Amino acid sequence: MDALEAGRVLQSRVFRQAFARLDARYVQAWRACADSVKREEWWHMQRALAAVKKELFDALQCAALREQGKDEVLNAALEAAKGKK
Repeated sequence: MDALEAGRVLQSRVFRQAFARLDARYVQAWRACADSVKREEWWHMQRALAAVKKELFDALQCAALREQGKDEVLNAALEAAKGKK
């Protein structure tokens, strides 16, 4: 099920570390950049990164809602992903 795969990705230590490193790198570059066009590019990259994480979480959350809370595996994955936000 795609939703469970999204949950595994969100809980993955490798994904969380890569996400944190990229997020920090983009924010640092954005803050240090004197060129307004480049600064806006860094800002957009950081926002796109956050959108990927949100898309994965939304897939998991929608699947859990479709099951109306009856799927314990989805519920557990959703709760774990919430804790890793």
